[in-house]
Amino acid sequence: MKKIKKEAVLLMFNLTTLLLLTVAVLDTQRNRNLYIEESRKNALLTIEINDRNNIIEDLQNKLKKFEGSNTR
Repeated sequence: MKKIKKEAVLLMFNLTTLLLLTVAVLDTQRNRNLYIEESRKNALLTIEINDRNNIIEDLQNKLKKFEGSNTR
């Protein structure tokens, strides 16, 4: 009877360990997917910011040229 109890406890321990490992793997995968998604969003935001900065710089250059041609 003691041997069966011991085996049952070991079996439950192993099943619990497997369950915990499965949860850890799934959580890691979810975090990885979230990281990838955030990286994509950040890359798109960086592109948008760079585009807007280029537009601002272009408009500033045009304004300087306009002001320069206006003073002559």
